[in-house]
Amino acid sequence: LARYTRLMRAQVSETLSHEYVRTARAKGLAETRVIRRHVIRNSLLPIITVMGVDVGTLIGSAIIVEAVFAWPGFGTLVVEAAKTRDYPVIQTAGFTIGLLVLAGSLLADFAYGLIDPRVRRKA
Repeated sequence: LARYTRLMRAQVSETLSHEYVRTARAKGLAETRVIRRHVIRNSLLPIITVMGVDVGTLIGSAIIVEAVFAWPGFGTLVVEAAKTRDYPVIQTAGFTIGLLVLAGSLLADFAYGLIDPRVRRKA
């Protein structure tokens, strides 16, 4: 959470100095509208990128926590399969983790289109 807060603060302070924010203020838009429509929307893109990448970190951390505390779950399955050299289970686990990371990245890309209209594909 602190990582996202720090990144968001840096992005907002950078976005506030852009020309289009000054233009929106000069046009007489309310400050809340300028912040919501122009600053926050443009500042969220790096946050979404980091969240998409953090899906892989979350899965890896869950595997380690399950293995350390002997909680039944995906992590325990992977560790036990590695101990017994059960290669099909290890391959399936790797494939599943890869799919989950890919899904996180894909969701981040879709979120780009929802937040920033410049990214949307014209069909």
